[in-house]
Amino acid sequence: MKLSVERFVRSRPAIREPIRHLLTRLAVHRKGNQGDILVLAGGRSGSTWLMEVIAAEPGMKFVNEPFHPMMVNKADLPTGLETSLPWQFRKILDVPREAEDQFRSHLRDDRATRIKGPYNIFSPDFYWITNRRVLKEVGATAIGEWIDDQKLGFKIVYLLRHPIPTALSLARGCILRAEANLLHPGFRQKFLNQHIVDLARSILHEGSELEKRVLEWCLDNLAPCRAIQRGRDWMVITYEELLLSPFLAIHWLADRLQLHHPDRLIKRMGVPSASTDSKRIELIQRESAVRRVQEWRSKVSPSLEKQALEIPREFGIHFYEVGSYVARDEFLHFAETPRLREPGFSTDIR
Repeated sequence: MKLSVERFVRSRPAIREPIRHLLTRLAVHRKGNQGDILVLAGGRSGSTWLMEVIAAEPGMKFVNEPFHPMMVNKADLPTGLETSLPWQFRKILDVPREAEDQFRSHLRDDRATRIKGPYNIFSPDFYWITNRRVLKEVGATAIGEWIDDQKLGFKIVYLLRHPIPTALSLARGCILRAEANLLHPGFRQKFLNQHIVDLARSILHEGSELEKRVLEWCLDNLAPCRAIQRGRDWMVITYEELLLSPFLAIHWLADRLQLHHPDRLIKRMGVPSASTDSKRIELIQRESAVRRVQEWRSKVSPSLEKQALEIPREFGIHFYEVGSYVARDEFLHFAETPRLREPGFSTDIR
C-alpha cells in the first residue's frame, strides 16, 4: 500500500511538486563544516540517481539543476544567448566577469533548486534538518572549471555514461539544445574550431536522431573532458561502473567525499531516481546490472554504433570504444568491474 501511494505521487507532478515546494520551505538547512558536493554530468547519464544516492547520507540535502533554464530565467542570470534562443533552449556556457558575484550567490543559495527536494516524509532518506548539500548539474558542465576556481568548497564528481544509451534516452522527450553551444561565442572560442562547428551543423541539418543526440553528448562533455585532461582533481566515475560494481563504487566515493554511511547509500541504489519514467521502474527492478548496461544493443546495429562513435572521436573524446559497453580501462577503478565487450567486434571505425 505504501509503495503504491508513493508511485501514485511520483507519477503525478501536479501533486508531487507542490509537496516538494512546501517541504523545502519547512525544512531547515544550516551549513556544516564539510564542503558541498557538485555532480557534473550530461543529461540522462544517471545523475539524478547518483544525486539521490549521495543524499541518503544523513544531514544531506540535494539541489537538482540550479542552472536549469527555468531557474536561470527566474534568477535572471545572463547566458549570452538572450538574443539568439528562447530561454528553454539556452545553457550556461560561460560566466561573464561582471556577473560572477551573481553566479556565486546563486550557487550558495540552498533554495535555488528546480526539483526542490525529497517529498516522502516517511522515507528514511528524508531529513528535516540538513547541514550539507549535493548539487547536480547537467546544463552548465561548461563552467565546471570556473566553479572549481571560485573556491566555494565544492568536491566535484564527474559522471559519465556511454554516449549511445545516453542519446537514446535523450531522444525520448528531452529538448535538443546543441544549438546553444554553436551560437555562444565564448564556448566556440574556448572549445571549438571551424571543422567541428561545420561537422556539428551538418549533423544538426542532415544527421539521424541518434547522431544529433550523440553530438549533444559531445558538446556537454567536452569541457569536463578537457578539464580532466588538464589535470583537474575531480572524481570521475561512470554510470556503468556504478551499476556493475555498486559496493566498490560507493565505498570509493564515500571515502573521497567524506560520507560516513555507505551502507545507506548502497541501499538507496536500488531505488529508481525521481526522473525515471514510471513505465520503466518495474523493468529496471527486474533486470540484472549487466542486462541494463547492454540493453541498448537491441536498438542500435554495429554499423550504426561505429558511425555514431565517430562523432566523439572527432571531438577528441575517447572515453568509450566501439564494441565496448563500458569505458576504457583508465576510466574504470576496479578490477572486478566486468569488461563487457561484443565478442569478435572490431574497433576499426574507418
